[in-house]
Amino acid sequence: MFDLNHPLFLPVWRRYATVAVSISWLLLELSRNEVFWTILAAAMSGWAIKGLLISFDEEAARAKDGKNASSADQTPPDGDK
Repeated sequence: MFDLNHPLFLPVWRRYATVAVSISWLLLELSRNEVFWTILAAAMSGWAIKGLLISFDEEAARAKDGKNASSADQTPPDGDK
């Protein structure tokens, strides 16, 4: 569904910022006593913590980053050879 091993998340600060935003949303909804939104934000925070901090695969993200860069930088083959 969502790719948490996307090259966007290679810098560590982006992973922590994403988790911090989700936890902030959780605390906001918790302070307002909104049960449904608190459960939703808790699920999102747990998913972000697990996917971005615990089981983030940096090698897979680098491979995707390299694959995207190499496909964009390829020049057409020279037909004179």
